[in-house]
Amino acid sequence: RVSLVKDITSFDEAIKQAQKTGKLIFLNCYASWTRPCVGMDQYVFSNPDFADYLNQNFVCLRIDMQTDEGKALAERYGVKSYACYLVLDAEGEVIHRINRGHALPEFKDWVARALSPKTSLKGTREIYATGRYSKEDLYNIVVAAQLAKDQDLYNKAAAEYIKDMPMAEFTKRKNWVFTSLFKSPDSEFYRYLMTHKADFLK
Repeated sequence: RVSLVKDITSFDEAIKQAQKTGKLIFLNCYASWTRPCVGMDQYVFSNPDFADYLNQNFVCLRIDMQTDEGKALAERYGVKSYACYLVLDAEGEVIHRINRGHALPEFKDWVARALSPKTSLKGTREIYATGRYSKEDLYNIVVAAQLAKDQDLYNKAAAEYIKDMPMAEFTKRKNWVFTSLFKSPDSEFYRYLMTHKADFLK
């Protein structure tokens, strides 16, 4: 199974198309030697519905990161691991970042977050910087930061979100985004997880 996405393979051409159409650019930072990239082609970008979604909503750009252009873009955008997906505006600014691959339908949900300033990485960073945000805003900030592997923003926003949150709330699937805060077996959450394993499995 191969990708069904109608990719452009030139960064400059993608910028021109974005300026012409008003669409954002979905940049697939591709490396053939990584299993995640190959797997995403086989199981995600080969999905007809998802490929249509990308083709309709984005200028799709696929760059082989082993080429000279790819190496230059990797340095420009700080791409150090794969799979990696960037959503850029017509000026080449990063709007959203997904630093890993994943199965559908979750991956589509992650990509869709780029289309709103309330959920994109750039938009949520700006919201957080104002110091004025709702609980929902804070949750969106955490998710965007986690997808981008922005550990500093994630740690700050997540700690703020879970402050005073009842431990039982962690069993809800939406709140699993916070579990990486509790890697130590000495943490309260870790102990809760071990004693309520059945609730998490349910």
